[in-house]
Amino acid sequence: MNSWLNLAILTCLLLLFNFLLSSLLQADKVLDLKFAYSVQEAYEAIGLLDFESREIYRFGLWALDLPYMIIYGLLFSGLLYKIWKTQKVLILTLGVVLMDFFENLMVLRILKIMYVRFLTTNQIKQGLKSKCTCCELSNVVC
Repeated sequence: MNSWLNLAILTCLLLLFNFLLSSLLQADKVLDLKFAYSVQEAYEAIGLLDFESREIYRFGLWALDLPYMIIYGLLFSGLLYKIWKTQKVLILTLGVVLMDFFENLMVLRILKIMYVRFLTTNQIKQGLKSKCTCCELSNVVC
């Protein structure tokens, strides 16, 4: 298949995933759209989300952002290769994709920690003394 056709298909997919991500996730609270945020800012942004929004965020990271990384990685690799005609530039794209992937893993971890804290806080408010199911399943001590 023609390489320009591949790049055109990847561009269309990139635009589609951009639309899906922006319609599913709240742009002002999504960490992927922020640049150079601190740990405190990450917790604050996620802390503003209710439980349902956090679950949607988690789904968006796995179902939409993971394929999005692959699509933009392939697209930008193809474009950089077309421009510079050397495979060395592909390392740059791979590095960006890997950093985005690890960022997603960290956000997923924060979402899980926030979920445990949410459950624990609700138990304290209700006066329950037993450990929550989430803590028992994840071996986290509340």
